[in-house]
Amino acid sequence: MQKIMEAIKPEAAYFTAMNGCRGGVLVVDMKDSSDIPKLAEPWFLTFNATVEFQPTMTPEDLGIAVVGWPGVALPLAMPYAIVEIAQDG
Repeated sequence: MQKIMEAIKPEAAYFTAMNGCRGGVLVVDMKDSSDIPKLAEPWFLTFNATVEFQPTMTPEDLGIAVVGWPGVALPLAMPYAIVEIAQDG
């Protein structure tokens, strides 16, 4: 696990039970959706884990994203993601 954490370099990591299994929540800097495989594969291969991503934004990111509202909204940039990891039972 330490090697995975060193490679991913999460901004925060919390480990807990999730749905009755070992799990965790990581906050990572995700520049693009193409980052998903490098973030998820180590957990799949090492722990046969289930991995879910929840894109998030800082208040500053949201301020940039809503430029153009209330007319046509621009695509929302999501530079951070919450990665939920649960070891399959």
